[in-house]
Amino acid sequence: MLKWQTTEQRGYILGRLIDIAHACCKLQNYETVVQIVSGLEKASISRLKQSWLKVSQKSCARLEKLRAIFSPMENWKTYRTQLSTVEPPAIPYLGLILQSLIFTEDGNPNRIPPHQLINWYKHVLLGQILEQIRRFQGFNYPITVVNPIVDLFKLDNFTPRSDKQLFEESLLLEPRITEEELKALKLEEQRKQQLEKNVKPENRTQRQQKQKERHTEKQIHRIASGQELSRIDKKPPKEKRKILQENCSSIPGNESIPQNDKNSPNSDLPLSTSFPTKNKKRKKKKNQLLIIFQ
Repeated sequence: MLKWQTTEQRGYILGRLIDIAHACCKLQNYETVVQIVSGLEKASISRLKQSWLKVSQKSCARLEKLRAIFSPMENWKTYRTQLSTVEPPAIPYLGLILQSLIFTEDGNPNRIPPHQLINWYKHVLLGQILEQIRRFQGFNYPITVVNPIVDLFKLDNFTPRSDKQLFEESLLLEPRITEEELKALKLEEQRKQQLEKNVKPENRTQRQQKQKERHTEKQIHRIASGQELSRIDKKPPKEKRKILQENCSSIPGNESIPQNDKNSPNSDLPLSTSFPTKNKKRKKKKNQLLIIFQ
């Protein structure tokens, strides 16, 4: 995260990490979700206010939902409740299981005085904790292994750094700012997002309109050169009529001409009748259609 120099790059990486955590939560890979959320909450990452402003609202909402599920409040009550209802395959958070094992082992004696009886309740608790691991063993995900992606996680050249070093690098990337400066940056980012929302639909509409105009020009050119008629001749009679009617309606000036109006000046032309099969009559009607389209 801290190797990227611009706020846009860091904001993009933050959004991608949140999306990965959201996808892992859907796959019930809770171990990876906790690792990503915990990494984003480190002081060296959470203090990057300018980079967090570049994260979309959708990704921020997903992160808040994940924080609520994997909150350590009330001994991870929300996560424990969700884990008890899921079906394999799933990967539970192993750190919480190890923590529960240690607390159960250290907080309960092996024998109960004065008769030094075996503390059976302690072993029942240990069995319930180990059952959480055993319940998800033996189930595989239906996912194809992609070796190039697996190689990315080997981290051969990775050198771990202390929290102090990471925090110093974070300060070099984004020095401390006041609350007023942060509010000004938020307003500027909101203004940019609003401008993007207003501009994009207009550009999209203009592009679609230009594409329609170019398509109409190409269609008129094909009809005038006879290419469209050679394509129509290969169609059955019903499809021929449909294509011709669409071409007539797409040419400027022909939209208001009724197709079956007897009073129309072009009513004697065979736009709505079936095409004859004889070559002589077909050539004659081609010439009539070319007159209309020109």
